[in-house]
Amino acid sequence: MIPHDFVLDLLYPLPAYTKRLFGTSAIYIGDKVVLATRQKEEIPQDNGIWVCTKVVHHQALKELFPSLRNLKTFKIKSWLVLPESADDFEETAEKVVTLIKHNSNLIGSIPAKRKPKKGKGK
Repeated sequence: MIPHDFVLDLLYPLPAYTKRLFGTSAIYIGDKVVLATRQKEEIPQDNGIWVCTKVVHHQALKELFPSLRNLKTFKIKSWLVLPESADDFEETAEKVVTLIKHNSNLIGSIPAKRKPKKGKGK
């Protein structure tokens, strides 16, 4: 079970699936990572729903959703976090998912394919 798993219900009927990604449960739609969820006792200030985006879209997303902020302890620039402590946590999560369902270019990224390591498999 992933933290804040209600977002998977909100994403229905999109074909969402999860993968582990730097200590979170990343949520993908096809090849595109759109969200991640995190709830850990260590470094709790970055717990919540992470929104995958590009730095160029940060200001627009923060204007739409004032509860979104940059990560405090992780130096990952392409993500914003909706802190689980936000008063409008579930309401904002629903609105973020609505953007995803409308295929907004503000959210999501297709990760670069990893190159196979040399010398492996021979």
